[in-house]
Amino acid sequence: SGSWEQDASCVPCVLSPDRSDHGLLVHSANGYELLPVDVVAPILHGKNGEDGTIQGLLELAGLPYVGCGVLGSALCMDKVCANLVMDAAGIARCEWDYMEAWQLADFDAIERRVAEKLHYPIFVKPANAGSSVGISKAADKAALRAAVELALRHDSRVVFERFVDGHEIECAVSGNEEVRATLPGEILASAEFYTYDDKYVSGTSRVVIPAQLPEETLNAVRATAEKAY
Repeated sequence: SGSWEQDASCVPCVLSPDRSDHGLLVHSANGYELLPVDVVAPILHGKNGEDGTIQGLLELAGLPYVGCGVLGSALCMDKVCANLVMDAAGIARCEWDYMEAWQLADFDAIERRVAEKLHYPIFVKPANAGSSVGISKAADKAALRAAVELALRHDSRVVFERFVDGHEIECAVSGNEEVRATLPGEILASAEFYTYDDKYVSGTSRVVIPAQLPEETLNAVRATAEKAY
């Protein structure tokens, strides 16, 4: 609702890029006051939060922070780059393709290519977005065109992915020198796929931990997640 902006504790501040400040410059009646910061937990979704930009600012400011670094964040946010890296590393994934915004003028050729390669239905996603925003499942050419136009409202590149009818498994990985994957969980979506509303609004989807799969399969998921990480 944006009501947080009216809270009395919400005051203008900037993260000082001066490494000697090591903190936030908070606006006050006397100008700006330095609020020292020990460590930052960038719990921010989407662009400028998960894409390496705030991580880069923290690097410049000399502030330690939690989570992935600049390169890892940028690669994971950009689905085109992430897919290219996984392909190069030999990490199995569904077949995919992508297009740039300027190619929309030649949509018929794009549609022929992805339909032949991926077959309908096809998932269509903005290359840079999160929380299932701008994602569609297209069953034919007309739906694909509408899905591409929706995705282009959020980014200048669009990713196409082959539909896979299977279990949807999530697996977190953490660590630096020692890498460890969690026990995989299974997402039981209440919509046709795991949409924004299904994640955050309806409250009818469920997550089952551990996932309802044989232990051998769960171990394979963990190993793949660690390799990707």
